[in-house]
Amino acid sequence: RALKLSWGPAVDKDSGIWQYAVYRDDVQIAVVGPGTGDIVEVTDDTVEDGKTYVYQVRAVNLGKVESAPAELRFVFLDAVPPRLLTVTCYASTPDRVRLMFSKPMDASQAATPGNYTLSPDIRVKSADVSEDGTTVVLHLPSALQKNASCRLSLGPLVDQAAAHNRVANRE
Repeated sequence: RALKLSWGPAVDKDSGIWQYAVYRDDVQIAVVGPGTGDIVEVTDDTVEDGKTYVYQVRAVNLGKVESAPAELRFVFLDAVPPRLLTVTCYASTPDRVRLMFSKPMDASQAATPGNYTLSPDIRVKSADVSEDGTTVVLHLPSALQKNASCRLSLGPLVDQAAAHNRVANRE
């Protein structure tokens, strides 16, 4: 994740603008020149989901005097829903179904057997979530029949994002 801050140039008619000091949560993270166009920008690529950041931009004139800060507050929320990427059944373990998700899933919901339905009439006995949260192995009470087809439906599964995005493709 990254945040690109951009702003119009400041004006100091007496001595001109030398540079801009950019702060995040009262810590200077960048110094950028005044630029040559109408827009000045800096990118912060260390932001994390669910955290609030306060940015300040201060113009610094040629006398090295900083202006009062222009302050911006951002909360980063991941709004991209997770997707079920693959469903795999292996001949070596026919009583298990492996699900791969595009993002880490909320472990408590992903480990709840009632959040998975296999039709026709296959109950999920238990569900194991990988350490990284992107893989769930469903344990079934008996082996799936070879070459049989079934339909998987997902309950209210969400990812680990602060805003908890619900799985986009639930069947």
